[in-house]
Amino acid sequence: MRILKYKNDGITAMTANKTLTQISNNLYCYEEIDDYDNITYYYYIKCNNEIYYPLMRSRYKLTARDIEQLKDYNEQDILKNMAQREEKGKFINNIDILFCNLLGLPELANHYKEYREIYLKLQKREQEEQEQKRKELEQARQEQKKQKALEQLQKAEQDFKSNKEITPANFKNLCKKYNITIPIKVLGWLDQHCRYISAKKWDNEQLLKEYGYIPNFTTNYDIRYYHTKGHNSTSIASIIDKLATAMNI
Repeated sequence: MRILKYKNDGITAMTANKTLTQISNNLYCYEEIDDYDNITYYYYIKCNNEIYYPLMRSRYKLTARDIEQLKDYNEQDILKNMAQREEKGKFINNIDILFCNLLGLPELANHYKEYREIYLKLQKREQEEQEQKRKELEQARQEQKKQKALEQLQKAEQDFKSNKEITPANFKNLCKKYNITIPIKVLGWLDQHCRYISAKKWDNEQLLKEYGYIPNFTTNYDIRYYHTKGHNSTSIASIIDKLATAMNI
């Protein structure tokens, strides 16, 4: 009895001895139980020269209908299936090649060996081409993302210089560009509680009208920011002022 199987590497074909149970005619099976009591059924076809060709493995037993269809399956059916796979450009494995050799068909075995080598080379080339295409698409996507972020930053910069409101996200990016450090606590506040930020030069004429004199403010710019009620920041104004000064708005 020569049962065809793979070595532990999953590539090298070999023969082994194993007790099989006959299901019907040429159809045989053995069961394997794992550590979790799950059963895997391995089905084989008995061929000439006491060769047992692996047909399939399944978590389920074959139905009576399946058994009826497969019970008379033999080496000629297997060889026909190989020929059909080759015709359709599908994979031929090492067990198929060993099977041909054991049947006394060395020329056919060599033919399928050469076919398999060509198939694997073509498959590798296709995989490399697909990987290259994936990298190119990813690079293009990253470039597009980078360009979009740059355009958004440029617009935010122009808006801030024009005394328009900008989002906290754009504010953080502008601070990064102009090397303005934002403490971690303030970063969290910006993400959770701040809505919009703006800054403009103090209007001295308006201040004179309002106060009768020009107050000595702690910031160089008229700072405006909107936040959720009860969640103000004691340091955000000075950071906005630093950015406005660095940008010379």
